[in-house]
Amino acid sequence: LSMPLTDGSAERGGIVVGSLSRNSGGLDQLLRNLSLLHVQGHDLDTDRVLGAGDLLPLPTYAFQRDHYWIATSKSSGDLRSVGLRASEHPWLGAVTGTAADDGYLFTGRLSLSEQPWLAEHAAFGTVLVPGTGLLELALTAAHHVGAQRVEELTLLAPLVLPEEGALRLQVVVSAPDAQGHRPVA
Repeated sequence: LSMPLTDGSAERGGIVVGSLSRNSGGLDQLLRNLSLLHVQGHDLDTDRVLGAGDLLPLPTYAFQRDHYWIATSKSSGDLRSVGLRASEHPWLGAVTGTAADDGYLFTGRLSLSEQPWLAEHAAFGTVLVPGTGLLELALTAAHHVGAQRVEELTLLAPLVLPEEGALRLQVVVSAPDAQGHRPVA
């Protein structure tokens, strides 16, 4: 019965809450509705409802119009402000040196919404990132650290692209070994 009453009550400054509804109700629903009344400025005797105890006072106004977050001076779009550099590859958005050694970490994301052409690389209805794309990622990382080629690339499993959302990429270039080779993962 609360739906027909709700339509006209807002224009007159009122609020309608229902205490029971089909397939739900009980104490949780009642407390939720009492909370709605409280934030609209109605006085409630919480000791009668909840029992006596240490309760924190709740504000009696809605939070819709006030900003409560600490202002920051950092720009969220500037990678340098978080210790990263922009990558020149369209799949890899940022690069940073690793703290443990002389390696590098490249990060990025792939999605069908950002790279719709990847949908053409489907096998049995599953979109796979092409192996040549993975080779290109390794070669981009190699060029970044001064290497001219990728000596060997072993793929243990296909990289599956989700139908919705994005796949987070990480390409890790390790520190050089005794021969000067840098493993890429």
